Amino acid sequence: MAAAFVAAFLLLSLVSAQEENYIFIPSKYVVQSNQKPDHNEVRLYTATLCVPEVDRYDGYVANIDINLPFNLDWKTTLGVVFVKVSNTTDFTHSYCTNINSTGYPVRTCSFNYTKDIGPTLHFQVTAGTAGSIQYTFGIEFVQSASESRPFKHVPMTSERSLKKRSLPGDYKPDLLAIVRLDTPGKVNTTDSVRYEFNICPSSENNDVIVTIVGTYTDSAFSTYLCNSKNCIPDVPGSHVVGFDVSDTSFNVATAGVSHFMPGGTVFVLITGFGGTEVNEFELAARIISPTF
Repeated sequence: MAAAFVAAFLLLSLVSAQEENYIFIPSKYVVQSNQKPDHNEVRLYTATLCVPEVDRYDGYVANIDINLPFNLDWKTTLGVVFVKVSNTTDFTHSYCTNINSTGYPVRTCSFNYTKDIGPTLHFQVTAGTAGSIQYTFGIEFVQSASESRPFKHVPMTSERSLKKRSLPGDYKPDLLAIVRLDTPGKVNTTDSVRYEFNICPSSENNDVIVTIVGTYTDSAFSTYLCNSKNCIPDVPGSHVVGFDVSDTSFNVATAGVSHFMPGGTVFVLITGFGGTEVNEFELAARIISPTF
């Protein structure tokens, strides 16, 4: 009886410990490919926040960054774009535009997001009069304006192969939700670090994929995906639904999105197993479909 009590106590202590210190990673929403509009063409896009994010992002700063890959200095003679952001499709009220105080278009605009704005943001992007404009853009949420900084989405190989040229009327209007650490994460060897993020899949057949890449060869990891903060590998009722226990510098863990619904929160546990005291890594995650 005493042994059973001690075991139960230790398990309860472990569960309590595992429920602490989860680091929330806000999602970013980006266009799915490089955009090549006709001159003066208007394109509309939509970013749909996951339901938990509406409350979670209340008070965050929404930072929109527009990239012109062949016009880094935003010279109007080389082609620019004009962006409006609203929570309605008629854009009667715009939360921000990329027009500065002198009337010139710039690469960013920001606004304070509140939950009253709702989960759906609409973007109107109007190309200028130049004939060879290309652009990408995205939106990220940060806790203060001082954290805002330009970010660029580098498409995965599978994304780049989707379209060699974006044709009018053939672009993808829904922004892609991605999760990424802005700076490398760190975990000591034999220790663990925990993250959480939200998903809102378009289909119950989607999967969540989480990639961990060591920034140097001595780093190594095991990665677990869980649908609860009680994320305890190898313990009954541990809520582990996906993992990569290769103990290498490159981990890919996947799990069906149905494991995380209806709440939509993914909990990630990363344990260091490298040949050095501190293991450093990049983390990226997104929703994929089995046919992607």
